[in-house]
Amino acid sequence: MTNEIIRTNNPTDEAVERAAMNNPDMKKLIFCLHGLALGALPLLVFEFAYRLVVGTSFSVEFAGTDHAWARPDLGEAHWMVLQTLQWVSKLAWLVAFLQIEAVARLLSAGEYFSQRVVARFRRLSHALLGFAVLETLEHPAIAVYLVFADALPALPEMSVFDIVRIHIFLFTALFFVFTRIAEIGLSLKADADLTI
Repeated sequence: MTNEIIRTNNPTDEAVERAAMNNPDMKKLIFCLHGLALGALPLLVFEFAYRLVVGTSFSVEFAGTDHAWARPDLGEAHWMVLQTLQWVSKLAWLVAFLQIEAVARLLSAGEYFSQRVVARFRRLSHALLGFAVLETLEHPAIAVYLVFADALPALPEMSVFDIVRIHIFLFTALFFVFTRIAEIGLSLKADADLTI
């Protein structure tokens, strides 16, 4: 299928889209989507920059035990690497928020049933999958680096339940299913319009 909006001569479809565009509740929801996405982006960037520049300690939890190090004890190079390892998964959140903002823009333009909206939801699902994978790799990578930096004497015990972010994977699977439902619905709508 193309990335064009599926337009038909069906007056009912056009009336539904016009009503949705003029609905005050829909306008509020779209405004909230814009606000959440655009508000979250600078907050994430600011928090990362603050921790990198102003932060004084690094902490991580292994097998239910908190470990913390003061910045001077780690040294600047190790500090920067550990902060980056702890925040690399948040890059996937940035991508996710950009997709949400793009969906809000498409909805503002009156695109409610289009391939472009579905494509944005698909990219959002991929971003969430990336977040789940990076979150899963985060603790083992930090543990290995802490041993390399002589901040830990040996690799700490970590169970699979401490490492794998099952709830994030389940949430991601839900988004993939939701996206697939939207794709099938769009396809069925196109088929129905062609048979009218």
